[in-house]
Amino acid sequence: MEGSPRRPGVIAGLGGLVAVLIAARPGLGRFEPTLDRLGVAALILALGTAALAAAHAVHLARAR
Repeated sequence: MEGSPRRPGVIAGLGGLVAVLIAARPGLGRFEPTLDRLGVAALILALGTAALAAAHAVHLARAR
């Protein structure tokens, strides 16, 4: 599994899922109220994790 793009691909998918869950807040049924500062920071962190892991997966896939 060393050098496989599978692990960063899974991390990218989970990061995207966390970002969707933060933005949609399931259980509330609405997007209001808006995110506070901590919610925005968590959303940025989740999106950054997803983007970085996706870039890493592409890099590993191209290196094969």
